[in-house]
Amino acid sequence: MKIGISVNPEKSSGLPGPAALLLKSDLIFAVAKDITEKKKLEVLLNKSNRLSGVGSWEIDVLNGTVFWSDITKEIREVDLDFVPDLSMGISYFKEGDSRNTISNLVIRVYRKRNTLG
Repeated sequence: MKIGISVNPEKSSGLPGPAALLLKSDLIFAVAKDITEKKKLEVLLNKSNRLSGVGSWEIDVLNGTVFWSDITKEIREVDLDFVPDLSMGISYFKEGDSRNTISNLVIRVYRKRNTLG
């Protein structure tokens, strides 16, 4: 049995979003989530951030990775394919209270993660 799924995101209503297919005998079970509203909100957020010049960044404490939005990369004057690390990101904060605050918060998050297992 051959199954093919073709999705054109320009014309899609958001389905299938993250989708899973399970083939069993002659039955097909599919699970999909409509992410249309989420995508619309992401587009709106990106537009408003671009207009206001506000960037964003995230730390994935489970994987030890850092993400900078394209606007943050533009603010920091690095290439769009630049991959930041945590110490570099923290170094961009003003020395003193600002840098100490973010450093202490990051340390607290990592400690909490380690105690949760």
